Amino acid sequence: MREDFTLKYWDGLRALLDEIHHRHPRIAIECEVRESPHGPQSKLYILNEERAIYGTYGIRKGSFVRGGTTHEILDAEGFGIKHGDARFVGWDVRSRTKSTRQLANYHMAWFENLWDVLDEVKPAAPVIPNPVWHPPPSPADPAT
Repeated sequence: MREDFTLKYWDGLRALLDEIHHRHPRIAIECEVRESPHGPQSKLYILNEERAIYGTYGIRKGSFVRGGTTHEILDAEGFGIKHGDARFVGWDVRSRTKSTRQLANYHMAWFENLWDVLDEVKPAAPVIPNPVWHPPPSPADPAT
């Protein structure tokens, strides 16, 4: 199950980054992913080290079949029609209010901690063989 979702979203993210690079080759883009041995409970987006956007997943009962055996699980799902619109909250480090700046900085520090931990604690069998995005070679590149 992890392989299906991880590879699907990594392939989609790389395609999006390839397209952005193709349209705007002068924009500096860096992207690296680190796999976690636990399932997601929330989403946290950090944009340009200035804005933090946070949202939680809903939880539903689910099941999957592997090796002929059905496994019951609690599965994360985004808030959708069943739960109303997706719920995201955001904070900016350049906000005029101190508490908003503090919340933005708190979430960024939390992410940096997670990022450091995931450099040491890795799944036994990583799904993504090369977790760093590199721009595709340009047509004018003699290496192609």
